[in-house]
Amino acid sequence: VDVQKQMDAVFCDLENFPGKLGKDGTMPQGAMVIMDPYTGRVVAMYGGRGVKEGNRIFNRATKAYRSPGSSIKPLSVYAPGLEYGVITPWSVLDDVPKNFSVRASGWPKNEVGYYTGRMTVMKAVERSFNTLPIEILDKVGLNKAFNFARTNLGLTSLVERRVKTMNDGSEKVYSDIDYGPLALGGLTDGVTVLEMTAAYSAFVNNGIYTEPYIYSKVLDANGEVILDNEPVQTPSMSAKTATYMVEILKNVVTGSQGTGRKAALGNGIEVGGKTGTTDDSYDRWFAGITPYYTGVVWFGYDKQQDVGKFSTNPALTLWKAVMSRVHEGLEARSFSTSVELKSCTICADSGLLTTEWCQNDVRGSRAIKVKLAPEDVPTQKCNLHVPVEVDGETNGIANEFCPLDKLKTVGMLKLQREFPTSGVVVRDQQYLIPYDPSAGMFLPLTEDRASSSAPICTVHSIENDGNTLPEPEPTDPDPGDPD
Repeated sequence: VDVQKQMDAVFCDLENFPGKLGKDGTMPQGAMVIMDPYTGRVVAMYGGRGVKEGNRIFNRATKAYRSPGSSIKPLSVYAPGLEYGVITPWSVLDDVPKNFSVRASGWPKNEVGYYTGRMTVMKAVERSFNTLPIEILDKVGLNKAFNFARTNLGLTSLVERRVKTMNDGSEKVYSDIDYGPLALGGLTDGVTVLEMTAAYSAFVNNGIYTEPYIYSKVLDANGEVILDNEPVQTPSMSAKTATYMVEILKNVVTGSQGTGRKAALGNGIEVGGKTGTTDDSYDRWFAGITPYYTGVVWFGYDKQQDVGKFSTNPALTLWKAVMSRVHEGLEARSFSTSVELKSCTICADSGLLTTEWCQNDVRGSRAIKVKLAPEDVPTQKCNLHVPVEVDGETNGIANEFCPLDKLKTVGMLKLQREFPTSGVVVRDQQYLIPYDPSAGMFLPLTEDRASSSAPICTVHSIENDGNTLPEPEPTDPDPGDPD
């Protein structure tokens, strides 16, 4: 397959570029790089929409530095988190706001507009949630995460520290060693499409980072080699980390709520990827991997402005259009790895081995089957699920007046959450047994203590005691009764 020819066909067809005329009278642009992840050879590149208009013109694939949004998370958060043993793909953290000084109502926000509560790393990447990356960065350390992305994965455009003198003489310090840049992708300068393509390729190549190259040799008129561009390869992460990252990225495409579902090629060739959108919707990205190639697309205006709303990320749409053509006729193939993963069953709320109460959670079984390296398979049992009696009629936590013959025992979560402000809504809070922070303990399950946690049965009370036998109906005295 002539990969460049297939890319040219898509990028020259302006029907593939959605969007409207921008404020400056221009249309949205796009750029793409496809690379052989095993050799570093750039097999195709396009630096702008439409037919190429000249030589040595501005190439957005190599010269445009743009913020990558969430597409940076696998490189600066999840890969270092895995490499330094902070997480596995099936670690469970709390999807809740992490900081209340940045924003009084809680920061960061998720694009979906709500917090879910207990969530696996796998699911957080699938849905591109913002809260878990903040916590993972905390555990890895900002400097270690920054150096991993910049040194191990070649994102050399990341800014360590830059001081700018303002008009009033004051100094402003810029740095990408912070939560916003590393976890959410709002960078000082940005990254190039070429940088991102090479970085994602390391996942496919068992953790080996290969510097991308466009030419291999330059010969003189006599056939003598005057420039030899041998690919430079360096280990960037363990094979286990790379294998885990491939599994995580595959789930973005195959997961029921994956933001990259439409990238699936449907021909037996595995696909993984990650979407990216910046806060102001200036930039859209899709970084995609297959066992054959790594391809990354950027979409946006040259002069930053909102690209608008689309049913599908336009960068993903371009990626799919190109890669479908590139992979046409290629044999079905899965990603290869030297790491053996073992199947096990864990609790979706704790990440530990399941108990009876995980399987009998009030929501239904919370047991999930996962694959982990043998050394990462948990050995401890879930410490969050506890048995709780509920009223079978109302499904509320049972009180002393609920009918005994209607009680059933289910699993609920014994977990503390405290926020410095009211109004923080976490979707799984209703499945937690009540906790009183002022008392520092879990308290008896009474109605007045459950306003934000699991609901107590309110149907049965002293006035409506489900265990009180009905009074017998009065009857006329029997004349033959001596009493």
